[in-house]
Amino acid sequence: VAPSNRIRNNYIGVSAQGTAMLPNGGRGIALGANTTTTQIFDNLISGNGGDGVSIASSEAGTNVVGNGIGIGLGGQSFGNGGNGIHVSGNSRGVSLASRFFAAPFGTPGIANNAGAGVLVEDFATVDQSSAAISGNSGLEVDLAPLGVTANDDTDPDVGPNELLNAPTLVSAQFDSSTLTGTISGTLNSTPNTSGFEVFYFYNDSCDPSGQGGGQYFLTNSAGISTNAQGNASFTRTTNFLPVGKFLTAVTRRFASTATPLFLITSEFSACRQIVAVTPLIFMDGFE
Repeated sequence: VAPSNRIRNNYIGVSAQGTAMLPNGGRGIALGANTTTTQIFDNLISGNGGDGVSIASSEAGTNVVGNGIGIGLGGQSFGNGGNGIHVSGNSRGVSLASRFFAAPFGTPGIANNAGAGVLVEDFATVDQSSAAISGNSGLEVDLAPLGVTANDDTDPDVGPNELLNAPTLVSAQFDSSTLTGTISGTLNSTPNTSGFEVFYFYNDSCDPSGQGGGQYFLTNSAGISTNAQGNASFTRTTNFLPVGKFLTAVTRRFASTATPLFLITSEFSACRQIVAVTPLIFMDGFE
C-alpha cells in the first residue's frame, strides 16, 4: 500500500455477510516500507492464512481502529493463521484502538489468531492503550522476543516499544457499601521521569500465560512520576469494578528516542482477580 491511503469497511477473508470464512492464502492487509498515514478503519480481517495485518517499516501516522481481526460479524472464531497484527522494522507511531462496532458486546476486536494478538518486533513503536485484545494463541501483546518479557530494574533495555516495563497490580477491590472500586499498583521504569499512564482492562478469564489480556477497557490513571530509584505507586478509584473478573494493565508513555515523539505501551501486566470487600458489622450494631 502506498502512502496516505484509507482502508475502510471491507470484509477481508470472510464472506460478504461476514458469517463464513473465504480466506486469502497469505496476509489480510500488508503495509510495506515507506507507507505513511494509512488509516485502517472498521474492517473485518479474518480467516487469512498469515497475519491479519502486517505493518513493516511504516512511517508515522498509521492507525488501526475499530477492526475485527480474527472474528466474524457475529463474533464467530475466524482466526488468522498468523498474528492478529504484526508490526516490525522501523515502523513508528502505529496506533491501535477500539473493537469492531458491529460485533456483539464482549467480543474482543483482536481474537482467535494463531499467533500473538499484537506482535511488535525490531524497533517499531506502537500505542495500543485502548484496543480490545483477548483469546489469541500467543500473548495478547508480545514485545519481541516471543513470550513474556520480564521487567528489568529502571527499564534500560531497548527493542520494540523500548521493552517498556509493565505495571504491577497489587490489589483490586470493590466495596459494595460505598459502590467504590479501588485499584492499587506499582511501576518501575526510568528514574525521575514524569508522564507515565496506566490503562486498565478486565477479562472474563486470565490469559494462560498469566499476563493479560484486554477484553474490556475500563479506565486509566495519568500523571504518574518515578522517583530516583525508578519507582512509582498509583491508586485509582472507580464506581465500576466487576467482582470475580480479572484485572490487567499496561504502562504508557512517550518514547524516549523517536522523533517526533510517539506513544508506546508495555505488554500486559500479570492478572489480578477483583475481590469484594465486605464491611465489618458487629451483631450488636456497634463497631
